[in-house]
Amino acid sequence: SAAAALTAMAADFSNNLPIFEGDGNFGNVLNPAAAAPRYIFARLSPLFEYLFKDMDLCPKHEDPEHIPPKYYLPIIPMVLVNGIKGIATGYSTDIPPHDPISIIKWLIDRANPNKIPEPISPKYYGFTGKVEEHTGYYSIHGKYERIGSTKIHVTELPRGYTCSSYDSHLKKLMDKGIILDFENNSRMNRFDYVIILKRGTKWTDEQVRKFLKLNTTHTWNLTTVSTEGKIQEWSKDTGIHDIMEAFYKFRIPFIQQRIDNKIVYLETLLKYQKALQKFCQDVIENKFSFMGITDADFRNTLLTVYECPEQYVNRVMDMPVRRFTKDLFAKLETEMKETEKDLNYYRKTTKEKEYVLDLKELLTAYNKYN
Repeated sequence: SAAAALTAMAADFSNNLPIFEGDGNFGNVLNPAAAAPRYIFARLSPLFEYLFKDMDLCPKHEDPEHIPPKYYLPIIPMVLVNGIKGIATGYSTDIPPHDPISIIKWLIDRANPNKIPEPISPKYYGFTGKVEEHTGYYSIHGKYERIGSTKIHVTELPRGYTCSSYDSHLKKLMDKGIILDFENNSRMNRFDYVIILKRGTKWTDEQVRKFLKLNTTHTWNLTTVSTEGKIQEWSKDTGIHDIMEAFYKFRIPFIQQRIDNKIVYLETLLKYQKALQKFCQDVIENKFSFMGITDADFRNTLLTVYECPEQYVNRVMDMPVRRFTKDLFAKLETEMKETEKDLNYYRKTTKEKEYVLDLKELLTAYNKYN
């Protein structure tokens, strides 16, 4: 099951934004069957570092033996990016994939109080047909063109069909005498069928789409799992917007935690740099001597006299005496200026601003790799 899950997450033809990058035969739209797990490999996607942030803030799993966290913290809702479909006892879900760019832009606009985000729409990676939203359901439409009076050229099928399943359907139409023959010229991850009709057949557009199954409908079934592991059902009418809004409100506080942690880290780092610089100066001016001092006394002196943060004391104690020079003093002066600059930045920034920067970085990386 782990291999099957990994294979599904690495399949670039069925994910708008694959979490893993596959190496080997992971299938394609025409034939989604991947090679056996022992013949294929996967690595983290180049977009992973832009997509999953704040790994240190991920909540721990209740089971201490469960190494991964309770959940990860992507900066966009993956349940909408790649979609999800499945059924279990008493519940089912059917959420189509949505355009990652429109999702990113929605969240950027949401972080701006002066903007109203534009609705996002379903989008299947590489699909050239049309996806339409309706009240209570959505529909997927394939593409075709007429070649003369007896041939129909199908260039796109609704998602869910494979060459094998569509061949079976067309053979049934032949057996029933509805069509005369067909040619399957599909290749390079593209459907390409030429349907040959009987002479005198005059199908309307509706009949073409009905007989050749170029339209499919899917009921909106917006069922997800909450961060507490509870089943969560969303309205068929406003559910996509509600999921986006709920995700934004859930994710933005973690950005503030990141800022707060960064401020604490930089304040402590600055305190250490000042303590080290003062200590370095005293060593240079022979105001401090290492002769005859015990480790305990050295530690206590660093903590009380120089006010060195406790987590940095061992670092100072492990430094060779030859390091305490005028060069180190000057280097610390430069480093403190950089630390103060960063500290001032994080004291002034906002969670909305930092979130938008994350989203724009992801957008730039997504455009680069797609």
